[in-house]
Amino acid sequence: MYKWWFSLAAVFVSLQATGQQIQWASRVQGYSSQAGYQANSAKQVLGEPNKYPALGNSPVAWAPSFEDAAEERYIKVGFQKPMTIQQVMIAETNQKGAVQAVYLFDRNQKGSLVYEAPKEEGIEEGSGGMLSITFKETRYPVYSVKVVLKNSDSWSSHQIDAIGISNSTEPWVPMVAVTEKFKAEGQANPLPTSVNSSYAEILPRLDPKSDRLYFCRKNHPENFGFKPNDDIWYVDRESDGSWGLPKNMGWPLNDENHNYVCTVSEDGELLTLGNGYRFDRKPLPGVSQTIKTGSDWVEPLNLKIEGLSILNLNAEYYLSSNRKVLILAMESWDSQGGKDLYVSFSKDMVHFSKPVSMGHTINSAGREMAPFLSEDGMHLFFSSDGFPGYGSQDIFVSERLDETYTAWSTPENLGPQVNSAAWDSYFYYHSKTGQAFFSSNRSDPSNEDLYYLKLIKQTPQRDLAQESIVALAGMNTLGGVAELERAEAAAGQRLIAEAEAQAARDAPVPSLILLGAVFDQNSKELIHATLDFTLNGGEMTDSRIKTGQNEYKMSVEAGRKYHVEISAPGYFSEKVSFTAEESAKGQMRRDFELIPIREGQTISLDNIYFDVNSAVLQQQSYASLDRWVDLLQQEPGVMIQVQGHTNNRCSPRFCLELSQKRAKAVSDYMQSNGITEQRLRFRGFGSEIPVADNEQEDGRARNQRVELKILKVN
Repeated sequence: MYKWWFSLAAVFVSLQATGQQIQWASRVQGYSSQAGYQANSAKQVLGEPNKYPALGNSPVAWAPSFEDAAEERYIKVGFQKPMTIQQVMIAETNQKGAVQAVYLFDRNQKGSLVYEAPKEEGIEEGSGGMLSITFKETRYPVYSVKVVLKNSDSWSSHQIDAIGISNSTEPWVPMVAVTEKFKAEGQANPLPTSVNSSYAEILPRLDPKSDRLYFCRKNHPENFGFKPNDDIWYVDRESDGSWGLPKNMGWPLNDENHNYVCTVSEDGELLTLGNGYRFDRKPLPGVSQTIKTGSDWVEPLNLKIEGLSILNLNAEYYLSSNRKVLILAMESWDSQGGKDLYVSFSKDMVHFSKPVSMGHTINSAGREMAPFLSEDGMHLFFSSDGFPGYGSQDIFVSERLDETYTAWSTPENLGPQVNSAAWDSYFYYHSKTGQAFFSSNRSDPSNEDLYYLKLIKQTPQRDLAQESIVALAGMNTLGGVAELERAEAAAGQRLIAEAEAQAARDAPVPSLILLGAVFDQNSKELIHATLDFTLNGGEMTDSRIKTGQNEYKMSVEAGRKYHVEISAPGYFSEKVSFTAEESAKGQMRRDFELIPIREGQTISLDNIYFDVNSAVLQQQSYASLDRWVDLLQQEPGVMIQVQGHTNNRCSPRFCLELSQKRAKAVSDYMQSNGITEQRLRFRGFGSEIPVADNEQEDGRARNQRVELKILKVN
């Protein structure tokens, strides 16, 4: 028996029967493939739902690789405490109906089928929901669950946010953690059409002294420059409360680059601006400031940020009211997914320290962006697609717990009066007046508008000393005896959970034999290689095996995750992670292939995606490109040519130009990530060199590719 539990109600309530126990997957035991190493990796399926009940494409859900050619596209997960169950719950954030089969496994990893999709059931593109599979209580404790996906010719991504088990048939209904720190008065309303145009308006920033609203307008014909870009505009509020007509800020604040206001000083005389300003007006990442002299603004002065490393100019910033704390939303080397939030500090208001991550509580494998810090510095507002919410991007708030700015409370959703089922971001709030502004595309998916509402702070500020006591004691000391009792109960539950987890870790783990070989990817011949194994989360020391031209063999522990680096002279090294799973008679086979480093060798890049008819790299391409950046950095003597190819569904000239631009985009990405320009060449071939039949859909997809050709090896 199976049911779909799905609701778009504004408020979600968690329903649990008395005694109901729900566990979410705690470890990955195997998978056919993953679409990335951070976003859409297998580990994103662990724990409670990351983004669900919000649906649609999600970076914090597991997705198989687009090129997964395995007979079974699957993921298998384990649970912290085996138990008898009556229900399996699978949160499908994208493509409802993509699950083909579900298997349960006992302690001996003997599997049994509990669900198989009806033949008549199809996949619903762009949808999702919670698949609830209920059945008679199992006679054995369930250790693992395996979910098998349907095969599909669609280029859409099948995604699973979470996998859970329950000892009850009662449905689990997702809950969005709506903040109680702030209360909205009524629903958000769009600004009038005199402000919201047919072009996108984002990043509202209010000068409360003059009632002037600055914002960023995208691609408007009155913007400066010769290409579509973002310009700073402003609009004044009249004495009767109405808004006047927006005006472009003009030179020197607007130029051919992306220009926007990050922060307005309380007196309205100083603006902090996104990106730096060069004398030649070429793009420059960072932050700058301008001051008003009379009715004019002076040429912006760049602030100095130590060790700033931004992988692209698509970043946002917010400077605190005392001008000493800078919050950055950017993609950097250590980002967990897309954009992460970072913090930088200054003593002289000009020179800022090297940005550091604001921590795992705030940053997810998704995209955290558009930071805004309250005037007292205690509350951080930001937008994310990595936490449970209502739409593709929601606005959240978190409370600062100490002076480091890297310890924050769990982000809370601002609720349905602010967030919609669409995209919501770029929040601004003035605590003294309660005025709040933000951007949303709820009225038009292709066009962001500005929205306004009143927001009232509900809880008094607590000082940092008291916050530290709360954090250490695990309770609110102002709450009295009842709060203390709740804290003691919670602490007891934590101790029980920790003891159970330790017991699970101490339980004997069955061993099995891992065997396999290392092959040349081209010739498929056995090669001399070195394999360095590391056990994830275990006590074992690293183990090194040299294969010669033979198979390797070693003992491993079932259910444990291993990392292995495979290297051989004349080959690119490879890093692989896997979970030891018994397949037959106490053995598991794992073969590896290495790519030879030879002049003239052509290598096809996997998982490289562009916008349609465009050379704009999609974010899901970064993991594959980062892997090749790492490989090339390990082999500094290798010079390569990036080669772009298309299918024949465009004119020869357009195909050639598109392939050339895409090859350049990949080359630029590698160069921006540390591969020197001297080692890179790029060239587009259009549709001249197909590798498959262009008359077939899968053939055309294979012909749309990017390759690396090794030109020289020093």
